[in-house]
Amino acid sequence: MSFWVSLETGVRALRAFQMALQTTQHNLANAATSGYSRQRALLEPTLPYLAPEGFIGTGVQVGTFERVRDRFVDYHLQTETATSGRWTAMQKIYSQLEVVFSEPTERAFASVMNAFWNSWEDVSNDPTDMVARSNLVQQAGTLADGFRQMHQRLNDLRLNVDREIRAQPQAINDMAKKIAQINYQIQSVEHRSIKANDLRDTRDKLIEQISEIVNVQVLESDNGSVNLYIYGHPLVFEKNAFEVTAADRAGSAPPMAELRWRDSGELVNARNGRLKALYDMRDTVIPDSIAVINQLATGFIQRINAQHLSGMGLDGTSRIVGALDFPGVLSSDRTFHLNDIPVNVMAGDDLTSIVARINNESARTGVTASVSGARLVLSVAPGSSRAIRVTGDADGLMEDLGIINPFFTGTDASDIEVSSAVREDPARIAASRSGAPGDNENALAIIALKNTLTMNTGSATFSDFYNNAVARIGMGSQEAARSVENTGLVLEQLENLRESVSGVSTDEELLKMLQYQRAYEAAARLISTADSMLDTLINRTGAGR
Repeated sequence: MSFWVSLETGVRALRAFQMALQTTQHNLANAATSGYSRQRALLEPTLPYLAPEGFIGTGVQVGTFERVRDRFVDYHLQTETATSGRWTAMQKIYSQLEVVFSEPTERAFASVMNAFWNSWEDVSNDPTDMVARSNLVQQAGTLADGFRQMHQRLNDLRLNVDREIRAQPQAINDMAKKIAQINYQIQSVEHRSIKANDLRDTRDKLIEQISEIVNVQVLESDNGSVNLYIYGHPLVFEKNAFEVTAADRAGSAPPMAELRWRDSGELVNARNGRLKALYDMRDTVIPDSIAVINQLATGFIQRINAQHLSGMGLDGTSRIVGALDFPGVLSSDRTFHLNDIPVNVMAGDDLTSIVARINNESARTGVTASVSGARLVLSVAPGSSRAIRVTGDADGLMEDLGIINPFFTGTDASDIEVSSAVREDPARIAASRSGAPGDNENALAIIALKNTLTMNTGSATFSDFYNNAVARIGMGSQEAARSVENTGLVLEQLENLRESVSGVSTDEELLKMLQYQRAYEAAARLISTADSMLDTLINRTGAGR
């Protein structure tokens, strides 16, 4: 019997070392494969048999094919991958925000604001210079265009981020379905006590890819499947995948997406990963930037208009033609002041009636009125030495008729424009306070707004307010860049640690291959020796007769 045992021992050894060689070859072939984990054949002795002299060994066999993996390192890699995904997405969007503001460059908005103020200084130096006035209109138009363009670009960026959010469910669902399918395959294989190592590698790579998008908790079951949860809600449970979908957020305008579970409609709780960054940038950082631009534009509109409406253009000394048509009738009683004298008009008055009421007070105001087409015309009354001055317009009638004109129209950065009256005739720029041609008092008052603490409840100038906003974006971008670098270093260290555990060393595998090759040759020699011994016993001792 011992001869047959020897032969069987040799055969077992050949089989075991052949499988060990194949495992080594598999490792070498996948040395450059991303996500591959080194495998090794764990050799173990077979059961001995009992002889009169005691237990005698029967050889070797492959007990299992072990996948070399450190679950602790995997857990930290998944966590850091989610953090890296979040900061990388934030850095990308911050870089686009910086492009919108283009600071500091010659085309930057700060330069546009400075050019606007410089144009007002040119007008103040010579209020009668029509070239300077036309240049001011042009620079003011550039300023208004800059506000609207920034507002549009910021909104476009926000919508682009929202579109990226809407694209995430497909990526998440596709990977979740693949993981569920692999779970089923692993269960089917491993219930026969066979390790599905390559399938596990593929699954772990998919888990890392999902972790980059959204934070997941990974729990492995005894049957070999893994269950993925996003803050308590299962994304994958054994062979079942639970889908997420993008739905419009209630009350959002324009509609903004949020990810919800298709089965329950509950919100997907994203606290890390790329999805978290997209939410933060779309819902907080970009809207804050839009709010800053809107507040700045509103400040320009309100403060410059308030001062501009108190001044007079070049036509204010003798005759002012309203810049706006008035074909209808008044809907309410109104009062305005000409040269400090109140003039009252009544609901239902048309332009002719308004002219009559002004003329009724001409002896006191020194101003007469007439009609040109559908526009009001104010003139200095015969014999009067007073200029035409609107000293009060609380109800806004003189502004509605275009006698006095705002410099800007609109409410915020989305619709700010130079008023049509000023665009049509730069002489209407109210640089004067008295109406005298060389008077620059109102222009100087407007220039003084440049350094007045008008923003942030009286704590910042226009430039300070804008520069602080740009600085916040810059600091956010720098923080994102530092965090990307730091998480990159952590990921690199963890990857190196995993590589030291799970990676394939070609030198080590080649040594193993030689070791198994020599062992295979020795097993073949064992079989040859046992065969020779059996031949001697049968053919040379006469045992076969």
